[in-house]
Amino acid sequence: MLAGEAAIQESLTFFICQRLLQPRWHHVHFELSGATVQGEGEVKIMSRLLHPWADVAPGDTHAVIADDSDCLLMAAMAATRHGQHVFVLAEPQQGRRIIFGPDGAARGTAQLPFLSGGGNAESGSRFVGCATDLTVIAVLAAGNDYLPALKGASLNGNAGTPSLWTLYLRLRSEPLWAGRSLVLRDGGAATINAPMLAALLRLQNAYTADRGSGRFAGGDDDLEPLKPPADAAKYMEGLAWLRGLVGGLPPERAPLVPTACAMALLPAGAGEAQLPRALQHLMREGSPIADLFTVCHECTTLQNELRKALLHAHEARMHLAAALERQVKATEVAKKDAEVLRSVDAAVEPGNVGSAEALGGVSDAAAGAAAQQAGGDLEAEVEEATLAVRNWQEKVITLRRSVKAASLQREMHMRDCHPYAPFPLARLEAAVAAVPVQAYGPAERSMTAFGHAYRFRYGRTGPPGRFAHFTPPQPPTEVIKIIKPLWAPGIKMLSREALPLIVPDRLAVVL
Repeated sequence: MLAGEAAIQESLTFFICQRLLQPRWHHVHFELSGATVQGEGEVKIMSRLLHPWADVAPGDTHAVIADDSDCLLMAAMAATRHGQHVFVLAEPQQGRRIIFGPDGAARGTAQLPFLSGGGNAESGSRFVGCATDLTVIAVLAAGNDYLPALKGASLNGNAGTPSLWTLYLRLRSEPLWAGRSLVLRDGGAATINAPMLAALLRLQNAYTADRGSGRFAGGDDDLEPLKPPADAAKYMEGLAWLRGLVGGLPPERAPLVPTACAMALLPAGAGEAQLPRALQHLMREGSPIADLFTVCHECTTLQNELRKALLHAHEARMHLAAALERQVKATEVAKKDAEVLRSVDAAVEPGNVGSAEALGGVSDAAAGAAAQQAGGDLEAEVEEATLAVRNWQEKVITLRRSVKAASLQREMHMRDCHPYAPFPLARLEAAVAAVPVQAYGPAERSMTAFGHAYRFRYGRTGPPGRFAHFTPPQPPTEVIKIIKPLWAPGIKMLSREALPLIVPDRLAVVL
C-alpha cells in the first residue's frame, strides 16, 4: 500500500513537472491518480476511457501501457461500446513489443460465420457480443484477481485439446447457438447464459474427460486436499459481477479507505512495523482484530511437513523419470544388438561355408561364446534398469500416500480450528475508524481519507479558486545530483518548509 506522501508519488509528480517545463510537452495533459484515490488501477483507466475529458473526440486514439490481462478486456469493452480506437502496449520482451488493438480483433473476426451477413450495425452489434463473451472465456480459462480458472480450461489450447475460445467459435457456428451470447443483458444488469455455458463446458469436457487435466493430472488426483465441492451458482454470480465491473459498472460496495486497505492486505506475521504507528496497537493482544494477525504455530508446522513431503515426492518422481529413460535406452540398445547377434548366430551355424572368413578368422566356437556373453550382459543391464524403475515406482507410491496424509491432516486442522468465513471487513473498518486522525503523523494523515486525482497542464492560472494550491515537489534524493544541472542557473530547490503556497504562473494543477 502506497502512502499519500510515498516516494513514488513525489517522483511521478516531479517527472510530470519537469516535462511540462519543456516546450515540446506543453500540449500534453497529465493525470496522476495516486494510491489514495478510490478504485483499482485498471478500473481507473477504464473509467477514464468511458468518461473522457471534454477535449477528447470520439475517434481519438488511446494507448494503454500495461501487462495486466484485465486491461486487454477493458480496452475491448471500451472500444466496442464507444467506437474508440484503443491499443494496449505490453512491456517489451526480447526486443519486441506486443500491441493489442480491439479494432484489429474486429477485423480479424469479421469473416466468422456468426458475424458475417447483415449491415454494419448488425455486424457491429454481434462483435460487441463476441467481445463481451471474450471477457468471460478469458476468466474461465486463465482466471484473474477475483475468480480462479476452471480446471482443464485453456485459452491457448494444449496437446490434443483446442482452446476454450476455439470451442466457443465452434459452438457459435452451430444452428442452436447462432446469434446467442454467453452474457445476457437485461437493462443495465448482466447475467450469464447458463445453458450456453453448460454446452461450452460439455464440449470442452469431451476432450479432457478421458485424459485428465489440471495440476494433478496423470494419476496424482489422490494428492488433492479434501475440499467441499465448488459452488457453481456462486461462481456464475461472480462471472456476471466481473463482467459488469469490466464493463464500467460501479463496484457493489464502497472501497476501503487507505488505512483500512493497508491492514486488510497485510498478511499475518508481517509485523506491526509495516503499519503506521497509530495502527500498530491493532495487531497486539487485546485488539478487537488481533485474531486476524495471529500466527498459528500448528499451521506452520503442518505446512512445513506438507512442504517436505511434496519435495521428497518430487525428487522421487525425478529419479523415476531418469530410471525410465535408462530403461528405454537399455531396451533400444538390446534390440539393436539382438539383431547383430542373430546375424552372428546365422554366420556360425555348422555347415555355413565361409563363416570363419566372415568373422575375420575367428573360430565358430569363439564367436558363439562372444555372442552369448554380449547377450547376457545386455539382458543384465535391461533387468537392472527395470528393477530400478520398479523400486522408484514403489517409492513414489509410498511418498504419494505421505503427501496425502500430510495434506489431509492440515485440512482437518483448518476445518476444526480455522473454519472458512468471509473476511470481517466491517470489524476491521470499525477498528481502524476508531483511531483518531490526530494519532497519525503529518505524512500519514492523507491515508485516513480518500485523495484526489491531479491533472497537470501547461498554462497560466485562472481566476482565484479555479485551481488548487499545490506544493511544487522536490526531486527524489537518489537522483538530485543528476537532475539539478538541468535547472536554469540561479534557480535553487527550496526546502519543504520554504515552499510557496501559490502555484507558479506557468504550472496549473486541477483537482
